[in-house]
Formats: sequence, C-alpha cells, structure tokens
Amino acid sequence: ITAPQAIEQDFSYWKSRMLDDNHELGMAQAQNHLQQLLAQRSRADQVPDPTVGIRHANEMGGNEKVTGVYISVPLSFGQRSAMAENLAQQAAMTADQAAFVQRRLESDSYATHLQAVKTYETWQQAHAAATAIRSNAELVAKAYRLGESSLSDSLTAQRFALESSLSESIAQLDANEARYRLLLDAHQLWVFDEAPAK
Repeated sequence: ITAPQAIEQDFSYWKSRMLDDNHELGMAQAQNHLQQLLAQRSRADQVPDPTVGIRHANEMGGNEKVTGVYISVPLSFGQRSAMAENLAQQAAMTADQAAFVQRRLESDSYATHLQAVKTYETWQQAHAAATAIRSNAELVAKAYRLGESSLSDSLTAQRFALESSLSESIAQLDANEARYRLLLDAHQLWVFDEAPAK
C-alpha cells in the first residue's frame, strides 16, 4: 500500500475545480438559461405585433382595380399572459433547481475535502502510534529473550503491535481512498483531451 499524500491546496482551490468541471451543474445552469430565454421571449410576445399591409386586386375581368391598406392587431384574450406566467414560473423553478444543485455540490465538495484532510491526519496519528507500539513490542521481546520479561508480556506487546499495524493499514487505505475521491470529483484523477484527435 502506498503512503498517503497530503492535500496541499486549500478548500477554495478544490471547490473551484469541482464546480468548474461539474457536468451536473453545467446541465442545470444550461437548463436554467434556456428557460430564462423562453420566459423572456414569452414576455415579449405579450405585446401583440400589429401587421400593416397593402392589398391590390383585379375584379370583373380586370375592369375594376381595387387597392387598399389594412391594419391587423391580434387579440390574445389572456392566452399570451397565461403562457408568459407559466414560462416565468418554469424559469423560476429551474433557477431554484440550479441554485440547489450548486449548494449541494458546494456542500459535497466541502465534505470531500474535509474527509481527505482528516483521514490523512488520522493516518499520520495511526502511523506514529503504530511505530511507537512496534518499537515497544521489540523492546519487550528483547527483554523476554534476556529473561527480563515474561512470555505473557511479550505476547501481549506483540498482539498490540499487530493490532496497531492493522489500524494503521486501515487508516492508510481510508486516507488514500479519500484523496482519490477528491481527485476524482475535481476531475484530476485522469487527464482527458478537450477535443478528440482527428
């Protein structure tokens, strides 16, 4: 098992890396932008667009020529207002959803960063404790070989050394897992090209 590495950058660095490259947040923001545009267009459609035109016609075999000007103003009877209100509500919902996704991802990034930092500190403490306990077990074993300690004390010290080594290994795995989770969420575990090669 490789020794865990410390998390060198601060939380703001990792937060920006996680949010800048997050596909879920990008989708929520794009959906929000689309709904905002639709709502804006619907608000613009509330004002009816009048149409002005000129009409020319021949009647009675060309004996009569008729020319006229017409103006047309559509009446919506509230349908456009209702549609605009509906789209405005949908835009507000997608804005809330995008804000929720961002807050959740910020919270997740904080938890992931904190876990990576704390599990590394826990591994350091477990490593220091296991080193001290193994050193003590070696001294007790040496004392037993010299006749200064009992077999029971030597076996107990050996058991404590094995248990502390196991705890150190578990802490080491946890620290590595938390670090790799942080790298994965920040899109730094693998490097991909932005555009496929042609």
